[in-house]
Amino acid sequence: MNNNLRTIVRRHIQEKSLGDFLGDKYETTPEEMKDNYLRAVEDSVEREVDSILSEFIEDTRKGSSESRKRKKRSYLVLAVTVICTTGITITVDQENWIVSVILMLALLGVQIYNISEQY
Repeated sequence: MNNNLRTIVRRHIQEKSLGDFLGDKYETTPEEMKDNYLRAVEDSVEREVDSILSEFIEDTRKGSSESRKRKKRSYLVLAVTVICTTGITITVDQENWIVSVILMLALLGVQIYNISEQY
């Protein structure tokens, strides 16, 4: 589908570019001349197509349930990280090494989980 969408957007951008360049002469200009112009601006058209598709994908992802889950998970990881870090600081100060190690392992687990979910 992405390839079909890319093709549709590319055709639209090419037609728009030809219309802007040729203006009123669009209908009377031979196809060979139009093709030459399109070959000359091919890189520019591709960049604009990529830009439009990237923007479309970004807009689609912003409101998705996956995006909301990722945001909630980030807040949870942040909260656990703050709690564990604070707990480690307090337990090290009190020389309570067993609790310090448990909190360090919990913090390590949360960070590994966060990294594994991102990739």
